[in-house]
Amino acid sequence: MLAKRWLGCALGLVLTLGCEKSGPIALVTAPREETSQVEPAVQLTDESLQLAAIEPTNAEKPALESTDEPEETRDDDDDELSPKAEAKLLAKLDKQPNDVDTLLKLASMKQQQAEMTDSGELDYGKLKDSADYVRRALKADPALAKEEDAKSFVAAVFFNEANALSLEKKDAAALKALRLAVDYGWSNLAEMQNAVDLAHIRKNPKFAEIAKFARDKRKKEMQATVSALFISKPDYEFDFKLEDTAGKPAVKQDFVGKLLVVNIWGTWCPPCRRELPDLIAAAKKYQSHGVEVLGINTEPQDGITAVNSIKDSQKTFGINYRCALGNDKVFEQIPDFSAVPMTLFFNRSGELQAQWVGQLDEIVLEMIIERLLEESPAETKK
Repeated sequence: MLAKRWLGCALGLVLTLGCEKSGPIALVTAPREETSQVEPAVQLTDESLQLAAIEPTNAEKPALESTDEPEETRDDDDDELSPKAEAKLLAKLDKQPNDVDTLLKLASMKQQQAEMTDSGELDYGKLKDSADYVRRALKADPALAKEEDAKSFVAAVFFNEANALSLEKKDAAALKALRLAVDYGWSNLAEMQNAVDLAHIRKNPKFAEIAKFARDKRKKEMQATVSALFISKPDYEFDFKLEDTAGKPAVKQDFVGKLLVVNIWGTWCPPCRRELPDLIAAAKKYQSHGVEVLGINTEPQDGITAVNSIKDSQKTFGINYRCALGNDKVFEQIPDFSAVPMTLFFNRSGELQAQWVGQLDEIVLEMIIERLLEESPAETKK
């Protein structure tokens, strides 16, 4: 299975995250620009709002990014994944065996070729080949390990290798690759826990140790970021009087006394769908602490059509919290609102305490909620 990451421009292998299929892991290519573990928000454009198809996460098979150009229109001579292109890179590598850019291009190529098989099945051997090229690049240039954009790519490649080795039941090698992925910045615990190909090594006690290490590492890395959210609180008021998909009122005032998490999302938005499992888990985990989650949707349709799309998503993803269709009056309260997902966090008095734009991960979401609980603990029953 393949891990999804933003891609760099300098190597000429550029894909962008868009309204593609979502899955536990997906394609990576070599970096040369800044990347992030948290997936950026999707800009609210007329074009994106037209992409309203609901695409549930497929935990059985990885979803893979593809080039925008249709397969049948590509010229093999110009195809950066063609045998001819690979032969040129290998010839260059023969002359310059320590050329880091060439090694990374080949690593990126192997990641993409892993999907492009005649059978349609993932070629795990190419994922291992990719990791071998990355190791050579790291040996040729140890400073590469300090470049943030390179680290994100390297982490994803090692994560993919761990999947391949786990399938082969090579526990020691798979766990070593997984630990390398975490060392280089892999922090998506959901993918570690849900990737089907890692099922074998999840039974190994050392997997739990690596998962705990990844969790602790992510918390430490995000402490300053989360603190900054509360230091520079949003300076606008946010209110709403809506009707949820069950036809019941969803009114901001009714949540006073609760810690409220408002997730603004769209059924058409891949990052929005990918963060749903973490929101669902948080809603369940913190319900007894007086925390409620509310989804407010941006949809391209109107009225009953939009509501039905939301209902379908609630059923498909098993959403355990209320959702309501938003409107211009609600969204116009947010300064410069132009992207989803966006998540707003309110204290028990209904005051906006923090705002996060882009896809949340499990760790960040829990850190923000726990910070709110520290500042406004649940009332104990007498």
